[in-house]
This record gives sequence, C-alpha cells and structure tokens, in this order.
Amino acid sequence: MRILHARVSIALATGAVFALPAVARAAELPNSINTPPSGAGTEQVNTAGHVVARPGIESTVGIGSGFTDTYGLGLSGRVGYTTKDAIYVGGAVQYFFGRSVNDTSSHATFVGGEGGYKFFPVHQVEVRPYVFVGPAFITQVSDNPFTKISTTDLAVQPGVIGMYHFGDAFIGADAHAMVTPSPNTLAVLASGGFGF
Repeated sequence: MRILHARVSIALATGAVFALPAVARAAELPNSINTPPSGAGTEQVNTAGHVVARPGIESTVGIGSGFTDTYGLGLSGRVGYTTKDAIYVGGAVQYFFGRSVNDTSSHATFVGGEGGYKFFPVHQVEVRPYVFVGPAFITQVSDNPFTKISTTDLAVQPGVIGMYHFGDAFIGADAHAMVTPSPNTLAVLASGGFGF
C-alpha cells in the first residue's frame, strides 16, 4: 500500500511539473520580466478606485529541499483560488526523496489544504503568509542497525511565499516550517507558475 501511495504521489507531482507548459499556453505568456502583472492573484484597481486582488485560479510548481535525511530533494504542486479580498485557498501536494539504506529509501508525502493572505509591498511583488494542513505519509530508514519506520500523521506547516509577477506568470520562493509531524525542519523551494 505504501509503495502504491508513493508511486501515485510521484506521478501526481511529476504530472503537475510536465503539465504546466500546456496549462501556461492557456494563460497569456509575458513578453518580458517587466510586463505589468495581469494574472489572477495580482493587484488591480476596481471601479471605485480601491486596490483589490484579481480573483481567479493559480497553479504553482516548485523544487527544493528540506535539508535532512528524510526531506532531501522535494517537489511540490499547488492549485488555488484568490478572492478579491486577497485571501488564498487551495490544495497542495509535496513529495520529498530521502536517503537510501540497503535499497530502502526515506521519503515523505504531504497532501492537504492551504489558506493564506496576500500582501503587495510593491505592485509586482507578492508576499503570502500561509498555513498548510493535511495528512503526512513518512518513511524513515537508518543503518547500524537497519530500521525502517513508516508513519501517517497530521502535518501542520506554516510558511511564507514571495513571488515576482509579470503578466500572467510569477516566479519566487516558498519557505515553510515542518512543525508536525517529526522530523521537524525548514523546507525551501524555488517556485513558479501562472494565474488564470
């Protein structure tokens, strides 16, 4: 069951990474990094003259690390919706490849929901504090003596995202603390995506 779950998680994360170029064709591709932001989740001025967020769907992929034996190379994918009040809600999946011992690898899968709020210190830059909550499926291995421990638990990950928007696209970084379950660490991922 664990192997099937890991394979499905890897397939979903890999599919998200390779599907992004096709999804991007549905969004308007920017001509340069200086193109004014126009995608969902960016700032706009409404008819009353107030600055609000453009409502719509966003999709993001990321790659990075949790810098531990269990959370080595990490892949992530998220899809969410931003309201005109700059509230973000969505779903996310993360998969981390860990170290191997005796042909058995440490790994971790997180699947869950996210909620956050967007701030725009400058027009093209988004800062989004958020919280991820969902199930965690973690396998840890160690040597001397060889042990393998698999656990399922609730994951809570507060974090912050910083994105630079240009046209419908954005690039940036995601840093989040893996508060629960153990092992605890700080994960950092480079991210990019599109708003629709």
